[in-house]
Amino acid sequence: MNMKIRNDIESIIIYHNATLSQGLEKLNSNAGSVLLVVNANNRLIGTVTDGDVRRALLRGIRIEDPVIQAMHPNPFVAHVNNTLDERLALMHSRGLRHLPVVDDKGLLLGIEILQGSISTSLLPNEAVIMCGGLGSRLGNLTHDCPKPMLKVGGKPILERIMCSIIQCGISRFFFATNYLREKIESYFGNGEKWGVQIRYLKEKKRMGTGGALSLLPYIPSHPILVMNGDILTEFNIRHLLDFHGMANPIATMGIVEYRYQNPYGVVRHEGTTLLGIDEKPTESWFINAGIYIIEPRLLETIPRDVFIDMPTLLLNAKSRGEQVSVCPICENWIDIGRESDYRSAQQMI
Repeated sequence: MNMKIRNDIESIIIYHNATLSQGLEKLNSNAGSVLLVVNANNRLIGTVTDGDVRRALLRGIRIEDPVIQAMHPNPFVAHVNNTLDERLALMHSRGLRHLPVVDDKGLLLGIEILQGSISTSLLPNEAVIMCGGLGSRLGNLTHDCPKPMLKVGGKPILERIMCSIIQCGISRFFFATNYLREKIESYFGNGEKWGVQIRYLKEKKRMGTGGALSLLPYIPSHPILVMNGDILTEFNIRHLLDFHGMANPIATMGIVEYRYQNPYGVVRHEGTTLLGIDEKPTESWFINAGIYIIEPRLLETIPRDVFIDMPTLLLNAKSRGEQVSVCPICENWIDIGRESDYRSAQQMI
Protein backbone atom coordinates (compact mmCIF):
# COMPACT_ATOMS: atom_id res chain seq x y z
CA MET A 1 0.00 0.00 0.00
CA ASN A 2 1.33 3.44 -0.92
CA MET A 3 1.81 6.33 1.46
CA LYS A 4 1.70 10.05 1.09
CA ILE A 5 2.88 12.77 3.44
CA ARG A 6 0.59 15.66 4.19
CA ASN A 7 2.09 18.98 5.16
CA ASP A 8 -1.25 20.82 4.84
CA ILE A 9 -2.31 19.54 8.24
CA GLU A 10 -4.09 22.57 9.67
CA SER A 11 -7.45 20.86 9.20
CA ILE A 12 -6.46 17.96 11.48
CA ILE A 13 -4.60 19.97 14.12
CA ILE A 14 -6.40 20.88 17.32
CA TYR A 15 -4.93 22.88 20.16
CA HIS A 16 -4.73 21.57 23.70
CA ASN A 17 -7.21 24.13 25.05
CA ALA A 18 -9.96 23.29 22.53
CA THR A 19 -13.12 21.52 23.73
CA LEU A 20 -14.35 18.01 23.00
CA SER A 21 -17.18 19.59 21.02
CA GLN A 22 -14.69 21.38 18.77
CA GLY A 23 -12.80 18.13 18.35
CA LEU A 24 -15.87 16.25 17.17
CA GLU A 25 -16.73 19.07 14.80
CA LYS A 26 -13.28 18.87 13.22
CA LEU A 27 -13.41 15.09 12.96
CA ASN A 28 -16.78 15.22 11.23
CA SER A 29 -16.03 18.14 8.89
CA ASN A 30 -12.84 16.48 7.63
CA ALA A 31 -14.23 12.95 7.45
CA GLY A 32 -11.01 12.02 9.18
CA SER A 33 -10.27 9.46 11.87
CA VAL A 34 -7.62 11.31 13.89
CA LEU A 35 -6.75 14.77 15.17
CA LEU A 36 -3.26 15.84 16.19
CA VAL A 37 -3.20 17.69 19.52
CA VAL A 38 -0.51 20.35 19.85
CA ASN A 39 0.43 22.89 22.51
CA ALA A 40 0.87 26.61 21.99
CA ASN A 41 4.39 26.00 20.60
CA ASN A 42 3.11 23.53 17.98
CA ARG A 43 4.66 20.60 19.84
CA LEU A 44 2.73 17.36 19.35
CA ILE A 45 1.36 16.15 22.69
CA GLY A 46 -1.18 13.54 21.63
CA THR A 47 -3.87 12.31 19.25
CA VAL A 48 -7.65 12.12 19.47
CA THR A 49 -10.03 9.88 17.55
CA ASP A 50 -13.81 9.85 17.45
CA GLY A 51 -13.78 6.76 19.65
CA ASP A 52 -11.54 8.52 22.20
CA VAL A 53 -14.05 11.36 22.48
CA ARG A 54 -17.08 9.11 22.91
CA ARG A 55 -15.36 6.91 25.51
CA ALA A 56 -14.45 10.07 27.43
CA LEU A 57 -18.10 11.15 27.44
CA LEU A 58 -19.09 7.79 28.88
CA ARG A 59 -16.54 8.34 31.68
CA GLY A 60 -18.45 11.47 32.64
CA ILE A 61 -16.29 14.07 30.87
CA ARG A 62 -18.53 16.77 29.40
CA ILE A 63 -18.64 17.97 25.83
CA GLU A 64 -17.45 21.42 26.96
CA ASP A 65 -14.33 20.02 28.70
CA PRO A 66 -10.82 20.31 27.18
CA VAL A 67 -10.01 17.85 24.44
CA ILE A 68 -6.85 16.76 26.28
CA GLN A 69 -9.08 14.86 28.70
CA ALA A 70 -9.87 12.45 25.87
CA MET A 71 -6.42 12.60 24.27
CA HIS A 72 -4.17 9.60 23.71
CA PRO A 73 -0.79 10.89 24.94
CA ASN A 74 2.63 9.94 23.58
CA PRO A 75 1.54 8.63 20.16
CA PHE A 76 3.89 6.81 17.82
CA VAL A 77 5.73 9.32 15.63
CA ALA A 78 8.28 9.35 12.83
CA HIS A 79 11.30 11.62 12.87
CA VAL A 80 11.75 13.86 9.86
CA ASN A 81 15.01 12.01 9.06
CA ASN A 82 13.40 8.54 9.05
CA THR A 83 13.27 6.97 5.60
CA LEU A 84 10.01 6.12 3.90
CA ASP A 85 10.69 2.40 4.40
CA GLU A 86 11.28 2.96 8.12
CA ARG A 87 8.00 4.85 8.45
CA LEU A 88 6.07 2.23 6.50
CA ALA A 89 7.54 -0.57 8.62
CA LEU A 90 6.50 1.20 11.82
CA MET A 91 2.97 1.73 10.53
CA HIS A 92 2.56 -1.90 9.51
CA SER A 93 4.08 -3.30 12.71
CA ARG A 94 1.80 -1.15 14.91
CA GLY A 95 -1.28 -1.28 12.71
CA LEU A 96 -1.24 2.49 12.14
CA ARG A 97 -3.04 4.33 9.36
CA HIS A 98 -1.61 7.71 10.38
CA LEU A 99 1.89 8.58 11.57
CA PRO A 100 2.76 12.14 12.69
CA VAL A 101 6.15 13.45 11.55
CA VAL A 102 8.14 15.61 13.99
CA ASP A 103 11.55 17.27 14.21
CA ASP A 104 14.22 17.01 16.92
CA LYS A 105 12.20 19.28 19.24
CA GLY A 106 8.96 17.35 18.78
CA LEU A 107 7.45 20.07 16.63
CA LEU A 108 4.81 18.78 14.25
CA LEU A 109 5.82 18.93 10.58
CA GLY A 110 3.34 16.67 8.80
CA ILE A 111 1.61 13.31 8.84
CA GLU A 112 2.07 10.09 6.89
CA ILE A 113 -1.19 8.56 5.65
CA LEU A 114 -1.65 5.13 4.14
CA GLN A 115 -3.18 5.81 0.73
CA GLY A 116 -6.83 4.94 0.59
CA SER A 117 -7.33 4.99 4.35
CA ILE A 118 -9.31 8.21 4.25
CA SER A 119 -11.50 7.39 1.28
CA THR A 120 -15.02 6.02 1.67
CA SER A 121 -15.00 2.35 0.72
CA LEU A 122 -18.01 0.07 0.45
CA LEU A 123 -18.82 -1.77 3.66
CA PRO A 124 -20.12 -5.35 3.83
CA ASN A 125 -22.74 -4.39 6.43
CA GLU A 126 -26.47 -4.16 5.78
CA ALA A 127 -28.90 -1.56 7.10
CA VAL A 128 -32.44 -2.13 8.33
CA ILE A 129 -34.57 1.02 8.56
CA MET A 130 -37.83 0.85 10.50
CA CYS A 131 -40.56 2.54 8.44
CA GLY A 132 -43.78 0.92 9.67
CA GLY A 133 -44.96 3.33 12.39
CA LEU A 134 -48.34 5.06 12.20
CA GLY A 135 -47.03 8.51 13.11
CA SER A 136 -50.27 9.21 14.97
CA ARG A 137 -48.74 12.01 17.08
CA LEU A 138 -48.15 13.98 13.88
CA GLY A 139 -51.89 14.41 13.34
CA ASN A 140 -53.06 15.23 9.83
CA LEU A 141 -49.51 15.23 8.48
CA THR A 142 -49.56 11.43 8.34
CA HIS A 143 -53.22 10.97 7.39
CA ASP A 144 -52.29 9.89 3.86
CA CYS A 145 -48.49 9.87 4.09
CA PRO A 146 -46.27 7.46 6.07
CA LYS A 147 -44.07 9.37 8.50
CA PRO A 148 -40.75 8.45 6.79
CA MET A 149 -42.08 10.02 3.58
CA LEU A 150 -42.74 13.44 5.13
CA LYS A 151 -40.51 15.93 3.37
CA VAL A 152 -37.78 17.87 5.17
CA GLY A 153 -36.01 20.41 3.01
CA GLY A 154 -37.75 19.06 -0.09
CA LYS A 155 -36.78 15.38 0.44
CA PRO A 156 -38.51 12.57 2.35
CA ILE A 157 -37.02 11.87 5.78
CA LEU A 158 -36.29 8.30 4.68
CA GLU A 159 -34.34 9.46 1.63
CA ARG A 160 -32.20 11.73 3.80
CA ILE A 161 -31.52 8.85 6.20
CA MET A 162 -30.65 6.48 3.37
CA CYS A 163 -28.35 8.96 1.63
CA SER A 164 -26.42 9.66 4.83
CA ILE A 165 -25.91 5.91 5.28
CA ILE A 166 -24.83 5.52 1.64
CA GLN A 167 -22.18 8.20 2.20
CA CYS A 168 -20.76 6.01 4.97
CA GLY A 169 -20.30 3.10 2.55
CA ILE A 170 -23.38 0.91 3.11
CA SER A 171 -25.24 -0.07 -0.06
CA ARG A 172 -27.62 -2.86 0.96
CA PHE A 173 -30.87 -1.89 2.68
CA PHE A 174 -33.98 -3.46 4.11
CA PHE A 175 -36.98 -1.20 4.76
CA ALA A 176 -39.43 -2.61 7.33
CA THR A 177 -42.82 -1.32 6.17
CA ASN A 178 -46.43 -1.49 7.28
CA TYR A 179 -48.61 1.64 7.22
CA LEU A 180 -49.07 2.94 3.65
CA ARG A 181 -46.14 0.78 2.54
CA GLU A 182 -47.03 1.17 -1.15
CA LYS A 183 -46.04 4.86 -1.05
CA ILE A 184 -42.58 3.94 0.21
CA GLU A 185 -42.14 1.11 -2.26
CA SER A 186 -43.30 3.14 -5.26
CA TYR A 187 -40.88 5.97 -4.43
CA PHE A 188 -37.76 3.92 -3.70
CA GLY A 189 -38.34 0.78 -5.74
CA ASN A 190 -35.31 -1.51 -5.67
CA GLY A 191 -32.88 1.37 -5.01
CA GLU A 192 -31.41 1.39 -8.51
CA LYS A 193 -31.87 5.16 -8.78
CA TRP A 194 -29.43 5.64 -5.88
CA GLY A 195 -27.06 2.86 -6.93
CA VAL A 196 -28.01 0.62 -3.98
CA GLN A 197 -30.09 -2.46 -3.28
CA ILE A 198 -33.36 -2.06 -1.36
CA ARG A 199 -35.55 -4.94 -0.20
CA TYR A 200 -38.67 -4.81 1.95
CA LEU A 201 -39.68 -6.50 5.19
CA LYS A 202 -43.48 -6.37 4.97
CA GLU A 203 -45.15 -6.44 8.37
CA LYS A 204 -48.70 -7.84 8.34
CA LYS A 205 -49.21 -6.52 11.87
CA ARG A 206 -47.30 -4.27 14.26
CA MET A 207 -44.14 -6.12 15.25
CA GLY A 208 -42.01 -3.45 16.92
CA THR A 209 -38.47 -2.42 16.05
CA GLY A 210 -37.10 -5.75 17.26
CA GLY A 211 -39.82 -8.05 15.95
CA ALA A 212 -39.50 -6.73 12.40
CA LEU A 213 -35.95 -8.10 12.30
CA SER A 214 -37.38 -11.64 12.41
CA LEU A 215 -38.61 -11.03 8.85
CA LEU A 216 -35.07 -10.86 7.44
CA PRO A 217 -34.76 -13.59 4.79
CA TYR A 218 -31.34 -14.69 6.03
CA ILE A 219 -28.81 -14.10 8.81
CA PRO A 220 -26.21 -11.58 7.56
CA SER A 221 -22.56 -12.37 8.12
CA HIS A 222 -21.58 -8.90 9.38
CA PRO A 223 -22.91 -6.51 12.05
CA ILE A 224 -26.20 -4.91 11.04
CA LEU A 225 -27.18 -1.26 11.31
CA VAL A 226 -30.72 -0.83 12.63
CA MET A 227 -32.21 2.66 12.58
CA ASN A 228 -35.60 4.22 13.14
CA GLY A 229 -37.05 5.81 10.02
CA ASP A 230 -37.97 9.11 11.69
CA ILE A 231 -34.54 10.31 12.80
CA LEU A 232 -32.33 12.99 11.32
CA THR A 233 -28.76 13.34 12.51
CA GLU A 234 -25.34 14.47 11.33
CA PHE A 235 -23.76 11.50 13.10
CA ASN A 236 -21.39 9.41 10.95
CA ILE A 237 -22.51 5.78 11.12
CA ARG A 238 -18.93 4.59 10.53
CA HIS A 239 -18.05 5.95 13.98
CA LEU A 240 -20.72 3.72 15.51
CA LEU A 241 -19.46 0.70 13.58
CA ASP A 242 -15.89 1.40 14.71
CA PHE A 243 -17.01 1.90 18.30
CA HIS A 244 -18.94 -1.38 18.19
CA GLY A 245 -15.99 -3.25 16.73
CA MET A 246 -13.63 -2.20 19.52
CA ALA A 247 -15.66 -3.82 22.32
CA ASN A 248 -17.25 -6.72 20.37
CA PRO A 249 -20.61 -6.64 22.22
CA ILE A 250 -23.74 -8.33 20.94
CA ALA A 251 -25.18 -4.87 20.30
CA THR A 252 -24.35 -1.17 20.58
CA MET A 253 -27.00 1.47 21.14
CA GLY A 254 -26.51 5.10 20.15
CA ILE A 255 -27.47 7.46 22.96
CA VAL A 256 -28.08 11.22 23.05
CA GLU A 257 -27.81 13.59 25.99
CA TYR A 258 -31.18 15.18 26.72
CA ARG A 259 -31.19 18.34 28.82
CA TYR A 260 -34.15 19.81 30.63
CA GLN A 261 -34.22 23.15 32.44
CA ASN A 262 -36.61 23.15 35.36
CA PRO A 263 -38.60 26.41 35.17
CA TYR A 264 -38.85 26.63 38.95
CA GLY A 265 -36.52 27.18 41.87
CA VAL A 266 -35.79 23.75 43.40
CA VAL A 267 -35.79 23.78 47.18
CA ARG A 268 -33.32 21.61 49.06
CA HIS A 269 -34.32 20.88 52.61
CA GLU A 270 -33.86 18.52 55.52
CA GLY A 271 -37.09 18.08 57.38
CA THR A 272 -38.35 21.60 58.05
CA THR A 273 -34.93 23.22 57.62
CA LEU A 274 -34.09 25.04 54.39
CA LEU A 275 -30.70 24.00 52.99
CA GLY A 276 -30.70 25.97 49.76
CA ILE A 277 -32.50 26.92 46.56
CA ASP A 278 -31.27 25.99 43.09
CA GLU A 279 -32.80 28.50 40.69
CA LYS A 280 -34.06 26.87 37.48
CA PRO A 281 -31.48 24.06 37.43
CA THR A 282 -30.69 22.06 34.30
CA GLU A 283 -30.79 18.30 34.51
CA SER A 284 -29.60 15.86 31.88
CA TRP A 285 -30.02 12.21 30.94
CA PHE A 286 -28.86 9.99 28.10
CA ILE A 287 -31.74 8.75 25.96
CA ASN A 288 -32.07 6.08 23.29
CA ALA A 289 -31.15 7.60 19.89
CA GLY A 290 -32.92 4.89 17.87
CA ILE A 291 -29.68 3.83 16.13
CA TYR A 292 -28.13 0.42 16.79
CA ILE A 293 -25.44 -1.95 15.59
CA ILE A 294 -26.30 -5.58 16.28
CA GLU A 295 -24.38 -8.80 15.82
CA PRO A 296 -26.00 -11.40 13.52
CA ARG A 297 -26.28 -13.88 16.39
CA LEU A 298 -28.78 -11.59 18.13
CA LEU A 299 -31.25 -12.32 15.31
CA GLU A 300 -31.36 -15.96 16.39
CA THR A 301 -32.94 -14.93 19.71
CA ILE A 302 -35.89 -13.03 18.19
CA PRO A 303 -39.18 -14.95 18.30
CA ARG A 304 -41.07 -14.97 15.00
CA ASP A 305 -44.42 -13.28 14.59
CA VAL A 306 -44.21 -11.60 18.01
CA PHE A 307 -44.17 -7.91 18.90
CA ILE A 308 -40.90 -6.88 20.56
CA ASP A 309 -39.14 -3.54 20.58
CA MET A 310 -35.37 -3.00 20.44
CA PRO A 311 -34.93 -1.88 24.08
CA THR A 312 -36.62 -5.09 25.27
CA LEU A 313 -34.52 -7.16 22.88
CA LEU A 314 -31.32 -5.59 24.24
CA LEU A 315 -32.39 -5.95 27.88
CA ASN A 316 -33.18 -9.63 27.25
CA ALA A 317 -29.69 -10.07 25.81
CA LYS A 318 -28.18 -8.37 28.84
CA SER A 319 -30.15 -10.65 31.17
CA ARG A 320 -28.54 -13.63 29.42
CA GLY A 321 -25.10 -12.25 30.28
CA GLU A 322 -24.38 -10.70 26.88
CA GLN A 323 -22.50 -7.40 26.66
CA VAL A 324 -24.51 -4.46 25.32
CA SER A 325 -22.59 -1.21 24.73
CA VAL A 326 -23.73 2.39 24.40
CA CYS A 327 -22.13 5.05 22.22
CA PRO A 328 -22.86 8.76 22.84
CA ILE A 329 -23.93 10.85 19.86
CA CYS A 330 -22.98 14.52 20.18
CA GLU A 331 -23.90 15.69 16.69
CA ASN A 332 -27.25 17.24 15.77
CA TRP A 333 -30.03 14.69 16.29
CA ILE A 334 -33.80 14.91 16.19
CA ASP A 335 -36.57 12.33 16.53
CA ILE A 336 -39.50 13.53 14.42
CA GLY A 337 -42.36 12.29 16.59
CA ARG A 338 -44.51 15.41 16.99
CA GLU A 339 -45.53 18.34 14.83
CA SER A 340 -43.15 20.61 16.77
CA ASP A 341 -40.30 18.19 15.99
CA TYR A 342 -41.21 18.28 12.31
CA ARG A 343 -41.01 22.08 12.31
CA SER A 344 -37.65 21.95 14.12
CA ALA A 345 -36.32 19.45 11.57
CA GLN A 346 -37.02 21.90 8.74
CA GLN A 347 -34.64 24.33 10.43
CA MET A 348 -31.85 21.71 10.64
CA ILE A 349 -31.52 21.42 6.86
